Amino acid sequence: TGTAPVITCPVAPVAPQASTTCTGTYTVTQADIDAGSITNTATASGTPPTGPAVSSAASTATVTAQAISGVLVVKTASRPTVTAAGQVVTYSFHVVNTGNQTLTTIAITETQFSGTGTPPVVTCPVTTLAPQDTTDCSGTYTVTQADIDSGSISNTATVSGTPLSTGELLQRTVLMVLYIGWSMLGVAAVSLFLSTFTDSSLGAALGGLAVLVGSTVLVTLDAAGAVRDW
Repeated sequence: TGTAPVITCPVAPVAPQASTTCTGTYTVTQADIDAGSITNTATASGTPPTGPAVSSAASTATVTAQAISGVLVVKTASRPTVTAAGQVVTYSFHVVNTGNQTLTTIAITETQFSGTGTPPVVTCPVTTLAPQDTTDCSGTYTVTQADIDSGSISNTATVSGTPLSTGELLQRTVLMVLYIGWSMLGVAAVSLFLSTFTDSSLGAALGGLAVLVGSTVLVTLDAAGAVRDW
């Protein structure tokens, strides 16, 4: 899904029955890892001293992307002790995608809870994590008198996530291409509008580029919050 390799051949021309080895490099993307493999098919062609160019049969090389799925959760409580019913304990869950695949549907599951009240409902602000990305989930619990009487509240949880399927990866790729195309149309529309004020096509294009750069900077500024959506 990245930039295709640029192939270079060290020897040209090649004599009859002689050979040469051409090479090209490719930088793997996260989408390649999520897809599970990278397939590359190529042909060789050459032009003899006389007659038309000749081409070889196609040859394919497939590189397998080793899927390593992993996720880690570290759970903490906002207070080590409670002294009365009605006090609120906030449980925090720091989640890390420790694998090399993008994970979706990140969710916390309470596997053991000794509290006698309503168990905490855990929410995660982000449910899709790229490799090494993190999110912090949380849930609150209101202490009961029975908890105080028992002397402690024990809470154990696990985290789970699902690697992207081929269909989801394809859908995201299509949406990304559509988003980029739509953005380019927007820049083109701005340049077309600016062309009504100048006879220079280069000036209109540079004006459109200036709008693009300016909007990219503005979107990062808190002071531009009122106009960020535009």
